[in-house]
Amino acid sequence: MLFNSLEFAAFLVIVGCGYHLCPLAWRRAYLVVSSYAFYCTWSVVFAVLLLGVTAVAFVLGKRLGGNGSDAQRRRWLVAGILLLLLPLAAFKYLGGLHVLLAERLGEFSWTSHLAAMNLVGPVGISYYTLKLISYLIDVYWQRIEPCGEFATVAAYAAFFPQILSGPIQRAGDFIGQMENITPMPPAMLASGLRLLLFGFFKKLVVADRLGVFVDQVFAAPRAFSGLVLVAASYLFAFQLYADFSGLTDIARGAACVLGLTSPRNFNSPFYAENIQDFWRR
Repeated sequence: MLFNSLEFAAFLVIVGCGYHLCPLAWRRAYLVVSSYAFYCTWSVVFAVLLLGVTAVAFVLGKRLGGNGSDAQRRRWLVAGILLLLLPLAAFKYLGGLHVLLAERLGEFSWTSHLAAMNLVGPVGISYYTLKLISYLIDVYWQRIEPCGEFATVAAYAAFFPQILSGPIQRAGDFIGQMENITPMPPAMLASGLRLLLFGFFKKLVVADRLGVFVDQVFAAPRAFSGLVLVAASYLFAFQLYADFSGLTDIARGAACVLGLTSPRNFNSPFYAENIQDFWRR
């Protein structure tokens, strides 16, 4: 289920209505169930993987928040980071082995399945891995207390508006909102709808339309004049920005509709004064 689809729009309307009709005490659990329902539209198997790594982070967060020595807590942190990075490394960097096995032993269905898993990969694995690692690090440095309820960590890791393309939110920011859920003011709903509409405009009207021209030029550059090539090169930068920032605005708007704030990923980068300012923005 992609953000720029009617299915996602319908899903968000249904989830948003149900979320605000829920009693405040149930909203955290409702958000976890909704996020996993969204994730299961991609893969039930990988949803189980997401649940497993979240459980690892939850248990180790408890360990890091305990009364152990600095050396013990450091070992738990290193173990947690390695365990969380293991699935990411397996899918992102060891995938070549899957493909090689499938090529050499293609008649066996299990190798073909491994290759398919590598090509598809768990949706959002980079995002939720980094979020869970940041949670453990923040607990280790005592910036936040370890979560007492698994549902809070599960909501943070699987939060469906952020799992496809970010933004990556600090654990303390998100968890603080989860632990203090209050009725949403109407102005926040209006703000979320504006972000959603602007995000859809940037993604569907600007990025996707520019992509038609840019892809055509990049596919056969020798068929076009120098002026067209220069124009396509510049428009490619705007296409990338509109694509990424549009998806981010959709994610932030969807979170806002649910009464939750998300960090900005972009701050008018093309107004930067120099390259350092560009990357900061």
